[in-house]
Amino acid sequence: MVRRLTAALISAILVLTGMTVVGTSAQAAPPATASVAVRVLTQRDQVVTQSLIRLEHPNGAFAGIELVDDDGWTRFTDLAPGRYRAKLDVPLGKASERSVELDLAAGEAATQTIRITADQTLSGQITVAGAPWAGADVVAYKFSGSTAKAPRNLTARADQDGRYTLVLPEGVFTVVAGTRSWDGPALGTFAGGVVRVQDAERTTLTAGSHATLDVAAIPGVTITGRLVDAQGRPQSGVFVQATPLGRAGDARAWSQTDGSFVLTGATAGRHLLSFSSASGGDYVTTVTTASVAAGRTVKLGKVTLKRPAGWGTSSLVVRLTGAVREAPGTVVYLKNSRGRIVGQQEFGDLEDGPPHEVAFRNIAPGRYRAVVAQTGQSTAVSVARGKAATARIRVKAPKKTGSALIRVVRPSSGKPVEGASVELCAKVCYRAAWTDSRGRARVAKVPVGKYKVKVAGVSTSTTTSQASTAPVKITVKRGKTTTKTLRLPLDGKVKGKVVGREDVRVRLVPVGSGPVLEWQWVKKGSFVVRNVPAGRYRMVVRDATTGGALDLYYKGSTLKSSKIIKVKPGRTLDLGKFVFRG
Repeated sequence: MVRRLTAALISAILVLTGMTVVGTSAQAAPPATASVAVRVLTQRDQVVTQSLIRLEHPNGAFAGIELVDDDGWTRFTDLAPGRYRAKLDVPLGKASERSVELDLAAGEAATQTIRITADQTLSGQITVAGAPWAGADVVAYKFSGSTAKAPRNLTARADQDGRYTLVLPEGVFTVVAGTRSWDGPALGTFAGGVVRVQDAERTTLTAGSHATLDVAAIPGVTITGRLVDAQGRPQSGVFVQATPLGRAGDARAWSQTDGSFVLTGATAGRHLLSFSSASGGDYVTTVTTASVAAGRTVKLGKVTLKRPAGWGTSSLVVRLTGAVREAPGTVVYLKNSRGRIVGQQEFGDLEDGPPHEVAFRNIAPGRYRAVVAQTGQSTAVSVARGKAATARIRVKAPKKTGSALIRVVRPSSGKPVEGASVELCAKVCYRAAWTDSRGRARVAKVPVGKYKVKVAGVSTSTTTSQASTAPVKITVKRGKTTTKTLRLPLDGKVKGKVVGREDVRVRLVPVGSGPVLEWQWVKKGSFVVRNVPAGRYRMVVRDATTGGALDLYYKGSTLKSSKIIKVKPGRTLDLGKFVFRG
């Protein structure tokens, strides 16, 4: 006991005199950094959410930027002691107070408020089917004449009661409520309960004024189900996409561990569901729902997913050594035991993979032969179920080679075509080169032999066309350059006008086989679809607004009942007006 008291007394004396004792706790040194929490409030003590606070040094140098949370706070930590300026990064016009000066000492945890003292505020409540929509994202749109745009950073998030407050500059405004995620209960809806900004209720804010805009969001459709494979096992991690039939707006979700999925916020009507897996590609299964009204739920129950023919859980990696080419890349194709080509990869396609490897994933178990397209070299390999196999091919540089010079020109003018993808075809077709500004594509070190050459599309910095040519035979001779001119086919044009909507896209759907052309935006009420291959098509005109008007078709109420149009080479077909009503 005496020894313990003596030791304690000595330790106390040493601490009081500023000395330390090994094995005892020393007083912690103050932290060398500082922190600050900044809150943004209006003149009426309303919280300003979803704004950005920029932290600067006195000379204006950047020190950090953070987003204000739902309580109006943002925090900066691990700051060096010194002087700072916290600025509200919102375009608030003549607001008199948008920044505060800070002097931070080492170890200090400061708090500060930025108060907007000359403000205009817009507030309201977001509801869905009469209930508050907590967490809804609210975005302000400012009108200039009949045009409305969403200025940067003028956003808020609804609280638990569905209420929001926005601090805004002077002007004419409306708001839209929605969600940045896929799981919202409603469609993106503007004040007035509409999906188009042009139809929205709006209000005018003058200096120091306050206005209210409530949003009764349009309830979305909910689609539920449970995904299983052919053996009834739950399928998790499947991406489910519901595409409405006849109007814009997709809904998306991932299946859970038990295979269940819940799609929310879909538009009213019928939907086509498709399924894909990040680890295994698409499924061939699709589901079409019955028509469903807004706010209702479609319960699909169990959905059995089927894979495409030849799909499996095995994989094959082919490692290439020797004379591997990058431009054009060495192409490896895969044949199954029946001699059918089931896959093709080009070295360079897997830019993130190991060097000189091509991979064939999700293949069925069995015996395969991997073949180098340019040289004909091959190797056989057996792939077990659910296993990863490896094959090796040492690519030999061909001893007898020549070159090909392909020129691509326009059909009528004969002008060169830049950006044309030229493909060489032997057992398989592969991209050999792109044409330059003179319309020429040169392919060097081609093994001698007979080939077919074709154009598989044209891509420039502004447009992409599916223009293609039929394959043309060429013979590559040793030490020689084989030249060939390919003339693009004479395509047609389709034009028309759209009345009643601004954000509109058009699309031509081929009748029978043929690629579906890309959606094209309508500009100023008119459209011209160029580079349309001759053939038979149906026309779709779509209001691009989610939950907007139903699609229009050329002389028909549905795609199937619409009139087939015929596009002829070198001719322009005028379809007249498409009128959206209501």
